[in-house]
Amino acid sequence: MRLVDISEFFSDFGGGVRTYAHQKLEACAKAGVEATIIAPGPSDRREKRLGGEIIWVRSPVLPLDHRYHLFADMRPVHALLDALGPSVIEGSSTWRGGWIAARWRGSAARALFLHQDPVAVYPQSLFSPRISADRIDRAFAWFWSYLRRLAGNFDATIAPSEVFARRLARFGMPSTIACPLGVDKTEFDSDLRDRRLRREMLAACGVEDENAALFISVGRHHPEKRLELLIEARRRLAA
Repeated sequence: MRLVDISEFFSDFGGGVRTYAHQKLEACAKAGVEATIIAPGPSDRREKRLGGEIIWVRSPVLPLDHRYHLFADMRPVHALLDALGPSVIEGSSTWRGGWIAARWRGSAARALFLHQDPVAVYPQSLFSPRISADRIDRAFAWFWSYLRRLAGNFDATIAPSEVFARRLARFGMPSTIACPLGVDKTEFDSDLRDRRLRREMLAACGVEDENAALFISVGRHHPEKRLELLIEARRRLAA
């Protein structure tokens, strides 16, 4: 069995998508599945990695973030798919990469993996709380219509959480499946806590009770992460 992931937002300088892709390469190798990631990059090249393969296709840089590139031409990607003959294709972009996966003429099963909710990440982050989430969703009805057209070319639409899967289903995405990615419990587990560091962090928050609840966000503190929403959710849970 061969899996090919057309991963438009894979970058060696990226974050979550890179972690997901690396873990998938390792898991496929252990399961005896041949896995290939096709990603846009500064030049054409191939490399073996973590039991699988990454194929870079020369593509223009993303103007707003030079860590990433965007596919410009589907023909070299389709030529690679013809040569690889995959059993399953994963498209992991709502833009060019998704359509490249959708329009290949081969017979492979296809899954659209949506790593993020563009409406929640961008307009809702920008305008919240001045404009309600429901109102923003209605204003972006055109995007949900576009996404339904794209998803209609795939056998399944996969979301990385139950909440996002329900949201996609509410907007009419076909064959929606939740595949929660979770966290690495070998690294992030309350049993591994450092009591001294915990007391120091609570003290930095002006809290003397060492048994008080401590909320920590680990990651890239970018506006798209909506930390204010997480803080408000934590406040409500504690109320």
